[in-house]
Amino acid sequence: MARVLHDGREDGLQPLKSLDLGPTSGLADMLDQMAKTAFGGRELGEAYHVLRAMADDPDCTIVVTVSGAMTVAKMDLVLCRMIEAGLAHLIVSTGAVMAHGLSQALGCVHYKYDPQVPDKQLYDWGYNRVYDTLEMEANLWTPSSWSAGPWKPSTGRNRAARGTSTARSAAGLSKRAACPACWASLSSAGSRSTCRP
Repeated sequence: MARVLHDGREDGLQPLKSLDLGPTSGLADMLDQMAKTAFGGRELGEAYHVLRAMADDPDCTIVVTVSGAMTVAKMDLVLCRMIEAGLAHLIVSTGAVMAHGLSQALGCVHYKYDPQVPDKQLYDWGYNRVYDTLEMEANLWTPSSWSAGPWKPSTGRNRAARGTSTARSAAGLSKRAACPACWASLSSAGSRSTCRP
């Protein structure tokens, strides 16, 4: 059977346009243009259009689902700004995001990974590698010691109680963290905020 070659214009297909950064007035304009490009650029532009439509709809509840190492990747403030701007009404998160966020709120630091150092050596030195980032093992112990005393191997029942205590502390931290003074006091190792916003 012979092929019949079509013309995209006659078929009503949407033509693509080259991204021109010259006349771009800002990030929103660039994302709008990217929706008319291809591959990941188009997906990013289309995602921007969806988010903008959701934000403009007063009846839309925006739920952000988060997994992976958002805090380790230093994207945590993006979520904060989305909440402040009304672009996120509910957040569904993995426990890892909460744990890394709590350790960071307590002043713990993440570091750039040097691929010349093998994972075995990192393990021996007490580092956990998360893709291209390092977190000290001590970071993961800090929230536990701040909220429920030093970690000790224990029974499942005691572990569950410690987890509840950590969850309560994280909830309290999120209330206190609304105040900039709280963030400052929490950044000192071992100090607790007394602020009550």
